[in-house]
Amino acid sequence: MQANKPPRHRRTRFTLSTYILLGVVMGILSGIFFGKYCAPLGSTGNAFIGLLQMTILPCIIISLILAIGSLRYGQTGRLAVRAAVLQQMFWGIVFAITLLMPLSFPKWESAS
Repeated sequence: MQANKPPRHRRTRFTLSTYILLGVVMGILSGIFFGKYCAPLGSTGNAFIGLLQMTILPCIIISLILAIGSLRYGQTGRLAVRAAVLQQMFWGIVFAITLLMPLSFPKWESAS
């Protein structure tokens, strides 16, 4: 006969996204409550972001090149048309903001 063993408590495992969210929340809270004391960690954070950019940007560029290179002729044309329409929309928004910006300031009388 086996002796009755107490049930083993299973340790909860967090997913990677939970760890990332927890780290972001802890970073925000430490910045709010200990901002002045955490200022020396800024250079470490900048170095970490630089290392992430150094590894991620080449992956994104290679993925884009492979994705565009695997398109068929018809898909390439549709992609070019969509990109041109999007570019024209952004240009229109920028021109509209540029033209409407003087209306947001009051009339100014100069002394000259």
